[in-house]
Amino acid sequence: MARFRQTLPRLARALLYPDAVSLRDLPAGRHDLRLDFAFRPPDLPTPDAPDLGTWPRELAIGRTAVYPAPEVFSARLRRVMYWPATNLVLTDRRAPIRDSTVTVLPIDRRAWTERFTRGVHRLPGTWTVFRSVHLLHNYFHTVVHDASRLYMLRQPPYCDLPEINLMMPGPPTPAESFVLDRYLPGNVRVQVFDDGRMLRPDEMILPSFLARRWMPHLPRPFLDDMLPHFLPDRPRRRCNRIFIGRKEGSRRRGARNILNEDALWRALQARGFQRHYLEDLGFEQQIELFYDAEAVVGAHGAGLTNLLYARDVDVVELHAARILIPTYYFFSLTLGHRYAWWCADGDHFDADFAVDVDAVSARLPAHLR
Repeated sequence: MARFRQTLPRLARALLYPDAVSLRDLPAGRHDLRLDFAFRPPDLPTPDAPDLGTWPRELAIGRTAVYPAPEVFSARLRRVMYWPATNLVLTDRRAPIRDSTVTVLPIDRRAWTERFTRGVHRLPGTWTVFRSVHLLHNYFHTVVHDASRLYMLRQPPYCDLPEINLMMPGPPTPAESFVLDRYLPGNVRVQVFDDGRMLRPDEMILPSFLARRWMPHLPRPFLDDMLPHFLPDRPRRRCNRIFIGRKEGSRRRGARNILNEDALWRALQARGFQRHYLEDLGFEQQIELFYDAEAVVGAHGAGLTNLLYARDVDVVELHAARILIPTYYFFSLTLGHRYAWWCADGDHFDADFAVDVDAVSARLPAHLR
């Protein structure tokens, strides 16, 4: 069953997008492709990676003791289109460019019903894109991958351009507004489009992403540039032992809910942890909470994105399946945190699960047991 779940989506995408291409596949001269800059961040030592368990097949590159960082680049193109419904950049023949999303191409019937039939709206000037995935309200992708595109725009030659327009398919989400208000370059102007047409800019800036899907090894220059725009201007207190909980009323079935959360909470409470429902906190409140973190325990999910604002913390991540999704392993190594994990015996990483309270407690560092 697990293999079927992995194979079926791949077959669906092959049928929906047989014409998908990467930037390097584009015919020379056809889109006036110009590479503005390219660099490769330092590799990341990952000594625990070979022992983390059975990862999905596409993560084989992350199962080595040293993780090879991807090449980072940014290019300008002409005669391409932006498809707002999916946040994809298309060639002049409407083939999706894989480099325009950090995740997989969306399984969406509009790939057949709209991709080749929608009208085109021409946009004069220089334009760029912001969203990294086709799904809205994804806090991790907004704070990490979308913000990394803004970082690229803050570099030469883009910071020297008089004006860049940013295409936004509909009003920004609260998380997007939070990031844009703090990190949008001064020469970039957000333009909202919500009429469903394909958009054809005279010139498109298409930055790559700083990290691969599931493996967010973020370059230090990006973190040094971005974080001062978000962090409190005060010393850290390192007083918060955080357990990320989920309120009964906000739980969705099959969303990595901990079925015996209260039992785990009682064990952690005896060790000085406080349970926090992050859905009740604003973005600035979450930053303040994690800025002063000493230790964090929580199920795999967007709440762990807030590790970005912590420093030198102990992390215990809880996984629903035997397959460990290594997002926050790489995140923790990049940020200098100490990472530990516990896996349930399920078949899918999005399933609800019960934890072995004693086993999870044993994963805490000695001074927290």
